[in-house]
Amino acid sequence: MAAVHNGQDAYDYALSGGYDAIILNVMMPKMNGIEVLQRLRKEGVQVPIMMLTAKGQTDDRIAGFSRSR
Repeated sequence: MAAVHNGQDAYDYALSGGYDAIILNVMMPKMNGIEVLQRLRKEGVQVPIMMLTAKGQTDDRIAGFSRSR
């Protein structure tokens, strides 16, 4: 298990492999959670990802779900 505090580190760690699941915060410095998710999926990383956010708008939820595939 690893905890990181910005999106760039989250992306780098996720690419290293070895994770059963990833939890991302939407509002992270350097790269937000949705950007991390998009880049990981583009790289072919299919590990389950849970998105956390304080944002409650429907558009924010849809953005996370639509990019999770």
